[in-house]
Amino acid sequence: MLKTVLPAAEKVEAFRPLLNMLSDVFITSDELCSHWRLTPTHLCNLRKRNKGAPFVKLPSGKILYRVSDIIGAELRGRAGPLTVDVVCLVLAACEELTLHQREIAQRAVRRALEIGK
Repeated sequence: MLKTVLPAAEKVEAFRPLLNMLSDVFITSDELCSHWRLTPTHLCNLRKRNKGAPFVKLPSGKILYRVSDIIGAELRGRAGPLTVDVVCLVLAACEELTLHQREIAQRAVRRALEIGK
């Protein structure tokens, strides 16, 4: 039997190795808007009100988001439901990771959520 709802702290801790691996991987505001289905204005308003995901502002003014922060926010339920398949798709799209790293991370995600199976 697959345990589908984990407490927030357990969810984040189960994914800690994945989050640590992705701490140096960034996405742009446009990519986050597409992923969360938000408008750029809405995302900007979230930043101004300190309600959105943590971000990094470069000297050029460009805004970047750590993939680990985005996944962490989703795991805590701040951006809607997150499924194993969605996490695996995100990992598959991370060009910064080698194919071997992607496979390891995907296996770890699947194992972490097969609690009680």
